[in-house]
Amino acid sequence: LDQSGVHFTDFVIEDADAKKLTIDGDILTTDFAKLGFDLHIVTKDFQPVNSTVADNPLFYGRLSLDADVKLKGDTKNPRLTADIKINKSSDLTYALPGSELQLVTSEGVVEFLDPTRLNDSVLALAGDYLTDSIISRLTGLDLALNLEIDPEAKFNVDIDPKSGDFLTVSGAAKLNFTADANGKQSITGVYEVKNGVYQLSFYGLVKKTFTIAPGSTVAWSGRPMDADLDITAEYEVRTSSVSLVANETAGMSDAEKQSFNKRLPYVVKLNINCFLAEPEISFNIDLPEKYMLTYPLVATKLALLNSEENKADLNKQVFALLVTG
Repeated sequence: LDQSGVHFTDFVIEDADAKKLTIDGDILTTDFAKLGFDLHIVTKDFQPVNSTVADNPLFYGRLSLDADVKLKGDTKNPRLTADIKINKSSDLTYALPGSELQLVTSEGVVEFLDPTRLNDSVLALAGDYLTDSIISRLTGLDLALNLEIDPEAKFNVDIDPKSGDFLTVSGAAKLNFTADANGKQSITGVYEVKNGVYQLSFYGLVKKTFTIAPGSTVAWSGRPMDADLDITAEYEVRTSSVSLVANETAGMSDAEKQSFNKRLPYVVKLNINCFLAEPEISFNIDLPEKYMLTYPLVATKLALLNSEENKADLNKQVFALLVTG
């Protein structure tokens, strides 16, 4: 510390596993009302998060990353460039806050404070869960971020703790994120799913766990909420085909009808397409190709059922397969 500010030379922060984060450079100031930055931060396999739901019910788990970050500018116009890789040991959970926890805006809310009380800004997060206590004070941020995600890194979303709905996914990505001083944000790149599951409850009747098909993608080429979704999740139901082809078997012999009693592995496909802000959800019912060849009548019926004009009938069949089997 001196009259020109705070200076770092190989300043080291260690995590619980003694992995090092090193800071070099300067925070320049004469009166602390305005800070100037010239900092370089480097780390490998560092864990900024290693917690349980008891520590923080909104974000918890393990986050391991490599980072090379440069911060320049000042508090009014900070310039941040970063290369970050999320490593394979990461297993991070985000719990969607319930409606009773959400505050849309603080406008019009009067809060009376004790002027003698000293508050830690890190603890002052109630209300807006996604605003970092430090970043929210850095107006006019100019950010350029290259983000790489290891395909083994796992992310979980606790969608509804009451119903038990959740999403678990792992996959690879190389994303470029930019934000300018005016608040304009842009992302380019593709997140490709390696594997994942989505547990979904239906009207409180049953819970089904869908497997997310490898190769499903979320692709960005502009605004974050304009991401293009191409996601397929599948659930297998082994059942007979009698009800499906009942109208087509009227003239068949009993032996021919009997062949449709065999339980086949029907696959209910949940398709999520269009944009992240306004996703379109649709269903299909499919069978492995070898069964399509063995049961051409079933194949024809499924093709008809999956056509656009029979969407209502398709949804009834999907509901029947998922709820009653």
